[in-house]
Amino acid sequence: METGAISHAEIEVRLTDADGAPLPGVNGSLHGGRIDERTEVSNAHGRMVFEDLAPATYELNLELEGFATVRRDVTIHETNEHEPLEVTMRPDRA
Repeated sequence: METGAISHAEIEVRLTDADGAPLPGVNGSLHGGRIDERTEVSNAHGRMVFEDLAPATYELNLELEGFATVRRDVTIHETNEHEPLEVTMRPDRA
């Protein structure tokens, strides 16, 4: 394997509400790359990690009752040099 190249990477997501409090129980789904779908649920610290991913662009969907759904495109590069994705979820106004 070349120096700096990776075969597997991860996407770490940190979820908070508008006041900065961690949001446990957020349902996350990831689509794209060579995967059909992966799902995770945020822990008590508002953190979830999607592991063992190939470099590609993925669609991330985050849902929690009472909050607006969040959709983001996330790209993993060959070097996997990225900060955790910080997401603030807002109350659903519906």
